Order: sequence, then C-alpha cells, then structure tokens
Amino acid sequence: MIIKTQIKGNDTIALMLKHHGRNRDNKLKEIFHKYGNEMRNYIIRGMRDTPKAPWSYKRGKGRFHFPSLPGAFPAIDRDRLVSQIKYFSSSRYLKVGVMDDVPYGKFLETGTRKMYARPFIKPTMTAFVPRVKNSIMEAIRETIKK
Repeated sequence: MIIKTQIKGNDTIALMLKHHGRNRDNKLKEIFHKYGNEMRNYIIRGMRDTPKAPWSYKRGKGRFHFPSLPGAFPAIDRDRLVSQIKYFSSSRYLKVGVMDDVPYGKFLETGTRKMYARPFIKPTMTAFVPRVKNSIMEAIRETIKK
C-alpha cells in the first residue's frame, strides 16, 4: 500500500491510497469521511477564531474588514471562502480544500508581494495527516487480524 500526501494548487489537500484490498473499502470510506469533515471544520474554526489585526481597510460602501494577523488563518470577511471549503472522499482518496469558485484561496495560502501569507491548508495538513495515516494503518491491522 502507498499513502501519498500532496497539496494541489496550493489550496487543496489530497490523500490517495493505492493497492488496497476490496474488503477494506468501507472502513477507509468511513475514515476519509470522518477526517474530511473534521479537517473542514478545523479550517472554518481557525478562520472564525483567528486573531484580528489592529488595522482595517474599507470594503465597499461603508463596510470595513479587519484582516487576520500575518501567518494566522485568514479572517472571515463575507463567508465566500468558508462556503467553498469542501471535501470529497471515496475508499481511495480524500481531498479537502477550496473549490474553484474562490480563486484567491491560493493567494491567502502563499501570500503575494503585497500581502503576507495567511496559510490554512498547510497547518491543517500538518495537524491531520499523521492522524489519518494512523487510522488507516489501524484499519489495515484490524483487517489482517480477521
């Protein structure tokens, strides 16, 4: 079995499995579904609870935005980014990230020449990938014991 981890397009986590038996499919689907939902919620909580900067800037008519501090999860502005954080899973893969409707997700993750990075995918990956791998290995051990 190969467990491959990668970040695609700077704003999507992908975990893929290759060469596993059919009898493990349901357990792996459960694991990927569980962790996909947990990772999505972790990102959204991080955005909601991120420390805000002491400055603001104007966004539209009479509306101001207080950004997050550089290096912290991005602050929620109009919920567009939050609504596009989704996950897809099967027995062979889990993808968690920002869908195509929000092209600025990659700029938040990596920063630009005028804006510091506010990563949210890499910290999530760092926090969850070891747990996902351990759960997968435990499921495989249980299957082998049977």
